[in-house]
Amino acid sequence: MTQPKVSVIIPVYNKENFVISSLSSVIFQSFTDWELIIVDDGSTDQSVKKIKSFIQENALKCLFLEQPNLGASSAKNLGMANATGEYIAFLDADDLWLPNKLELQCLYMDKHEDVQITLTNYIIFNKGKHLRLRAIRSTEVNKLVKRWLEMRGFGGCTSTLMLRRKSLANNLLFNENLETSEDLDFIIRWNLAYKIKVISRFTTLYRVSSGQLHMDTEATKRNVRLVHQRYMKLIPNTGRAIEYQRAYFLLSPLRKLSVGSALKCLILLLSKGDWVVFELLFWIILRNIKSKFVSFRKRSEVLRLLNRLPN
Repeated sequence: MTQPKVSVIIPVYNKENFVISSLSSVIFQSFTDWELIIVDDGSTDQSVKKIKSFIQENALKCLFLEQPNLGASSAKNLGMANATGEYIAFLDADDLWLPNKLELQCLYMDKHEDVQITLTNYIIFNKGKHLRLRAIRSTEVNKLVKRWLEMRGFGGCTSTLMLRRKSLANNLLFNENLETSEDLDFIIRWNLAYKIKVISRFTTLYRVSSGQLHMDTEATKRNVRLVHQRYMKLIPNTGRAIEYQRAYFLLSPLRKLSVGSALKCLILLLSKGDWVVFELLFWIILRNIKSKFVSFRKRSEVLRLLNRLPN
């Protein structure tokens, strides 16, 4: 049996409203030499039923695996254990790939054999009454990791990631002890071991929806600190990261308040003369302003994809 070029791994947990769109974005890829591995992590909604119907209707060659609810890291690791492709790519079950995603990364990694992982830029989207897009740009992995750990920049997106399967080792799997921030931990470990390249092209749409784990402030706080403690001796200026994290988790609860209440709390925080809070607030405002610049061409490309996908 011929080895596929790419193993596409999709972990699923209760994504009945989005998973068919995600699967469709794989089918729409310009690059077609891939195998599909879906790992259901103990879904209790209609995800499994919808996925099996989709596989049958589209005559997909797909390895469908099921496990009890052990978490996203466990599901991704199980997928990797069953992958046979030269490269491995991940797609969260509510995210979407633009049609040239796999082609772009395969071409790059074929030409640059010293690169073991590629990440790309991505677009955050919220498909509510009005479509909202934010463009997240990075150019260099060390800067990405630093700002990610400090909570003053947008993090990387696992749905953009592609890695060489031959470089996999037990210590380079996803950390199953982390509820959130497992992607940050994963990138840090690979970056310490191998060369990672951030390709400055947009390939992925990251969906914002209710119930996502990254919105759990307490879980994020707990897991980011675990990641920080693990690597504090390996990453420069980790003391500064602690201060930024503290300020971030002071500001995070304000997102759940009304505008008036949030402003009152913000004024109270700033009146205490905590300059790190001032500084982090500046970075958050700046990153949000920058992310709003989405080119007309890219917006049109996103709209074309969304119009092709099932609602």
